[in-house]
Amino acid sequence: MRYISKKEKEQLQREEEERQRKAREEELERERERQRQEEEKLRLQREQEERERLEKERLERERQLREAEEQLRRQKEWEEEQRKKRAELETRRQLRTANLNAESRRPSEQHLRSLDSNMKKNTAFIKKIARMSGDDGESLLRDAQALNQSKYMEDIANALARDAPLKTAAELDVAVKLSSYLHQTYADYAEHLIPALLKAY
Repeated sequence: MRYISKKEKEQLQREEEERQRKAREEELERERERQRQEEEKLRLQREQEERERLEKERLERERQLREAEEQLRRQKEWEEEQRKKRAELETRRQLRTANLNAESRRPSEQHLRSLDSNMKKNTAFIKKIARMSGDDGESLLRDAQALNQSKYMEDIANALARDAPLKTAAELDVAVKLSSYLHQTYADYAEHLIPALLKAY
């Protein structure tokens, strides 16, 4: 067995201590790396949780906004429906008032004679009544206001009561407004319309 001198022992001891020191440093470095990895993992997890929280808040705000917009839309629709109902009631009231006061407000014979009495145009007008739709209100009123229909009351009343569709609210509205105008213009219109309606219905 080889003799190990004191100097060699000291050298070996120093080398061993150096290896242990390096091993400790390596272990510390590995521990620090594990800590860094754990901290990075926690950081990423917090960032992910924060993103999810922000996304959840964004979705909730969007949901609330959609609900508010939908509520506002329904409110506006309700208000518009109420406005239309009030306008319709006011129109009916005005029509009723005008119809009740028709006798004192009818145009003179002279005015009626100034209107177009052409038979062809009046016949076309009667045919138009028979096939009218809910979109024909303004057109029919314009035609009625331009024509002298004194000789055609019975034909017009029959066309409205018997031939006109009158299936939708819009068609009924056209018929009511046209009949109101005719009643307010021609004294004998109601005398022809009432029997025509009784016969048709």
